[in-house]
Amino acid sequence: MQSAVTHILLNCSQIQSYVNLFVNTWGNEVTYTKFSKWRRNYVYDEYTNVQHLQLVKEVALGPESQVLTMNKYCVNDFKFQSEEVFRNKKTNNSGVYIQGDVDGTGQTIEYYGVIQEIMEVRYSGWPKKKILLFRCEWFDPSHRGTKMWRIKMMLQLFNEILNVEEEISKNEENESFDDEEWEDNENETTEEEEWENDGIETSEKE
Repeated sequence: MQSAVTHILLNCSQIQSYVNLFVNTWGNEVTYTKFSKWRRNYVYDEYTNVQHLQLVKEVALGPESQVLTMNKYCVNDFKFQSEEVFRNKKTNNSGVYIQGDVDGTGQTIEYYGVIQEIMEVRYSGWPKKKILLFRCEWFDPSHRGTKMWRIKMMLQLFNEILNVEEEISKNEENESFDDEEWEDNENETTEEEEWENDGIETSEKE
């Protein structure tokens, strides 16, 4: 859970100035292990003569202990489903695709994966703040995990799993595998929300 919390912070525009300050002081190497605790201490240090936004103070305290987990979710007119939904079925529609940066070179690489779990992380305070995270199993996009067909179509080999932790350590600031959004207000329940709430569970995440 700590890795997810840090990832949320690193991809939040309101926190970017703190990320820059930390990296300039301590470097990229310890971002995922040290940044979350450092930022909380920095925000609530009474000797630091810096004014912080209320949102920044609330987020610095960390998310609520309970996390909503689900196997279906509808967002931006897209319906996402976890691999569990299609267990013992002939078809599978839990795949996801993103483009990522290659070690900060500006070149892009295509990543393919399968959704394992959908989580909604909430932060206390007002306005209400919640983040949607997809925990995915990603497949190796290198030559080891792909094969080029004779018709020039790329085939992803699903038996070659990508070590995401290794990729994060190599290029922390470019790893972005989730969908996140601060929500200011509660919305009225819609037909899509009724669909997305099917199969929701509440769990404690350490």
